[in-house]
Amino acid sequence: MVLALCSFLVLHGIASAAAADKNAGSNAAAADKKAGSIEIKAHYETTPDNSDLMPPCSAITSVPSKGTCRGLARSTGPMRLTGDWQGQSEYTYGFFILPSAHTYGGGVDQFTGTIRGCGTGSVVYQQQFSFDSKGNFQGRWQMIEGSGIGGLAGLRGTGSYSADIKPDRSISGDYSGTVHCSK
Repeated sequence: MVLALCSFLVLHGIASAAAADKNAGSNAAAADKKAGSIEIKAHYETTPDNSDLMPPCSAITSVPSKGTCRGLARSTGPMRLTGDWQGQSEYTYGFFILPSAHTYGGGVDQFTGTIRGCGTGSVVYQQQFSFDSKGNFQGRWQMIEGSGIGGLAGLRGTGSYSADIKPDRSISGDYSGTVHCSK
């Protein structure tokens, strides 16, 4: 029950943030003309995540013969980012695994550090992702407007990421996208 509620809240939060961002369109366009947009690229490395799954699945590598495996996971240590994002991120996400071994999920990350051209502080972003049985990982990210503090207050942005999941379940990948500073 708790797992289902948490999964609903994570996915509802992603949908609500996307709707709020869509409704902010005209104000965002005016802000972009003032602040300009910055193309960013960053590399990231994570340790294996801590995950909890609902029966009949017991591990993130479980593949159901029918139906889905559902679960929640979180970072076990800070995700390290280098490049145009310098710092670390902590995250949590919900996911489900299909009999085809494809996994889909979404969650939220809190980044603390410096984003080139914007400043130093903290900001929350949402992410949606998928990966296949070979570990080919891809996703989309979006800054949650109003979540930034310090030099990242007012930050907005969107982009994509890809990664490889290593045999020990750690991940190495790259972010790209565009951010809009409030400066």
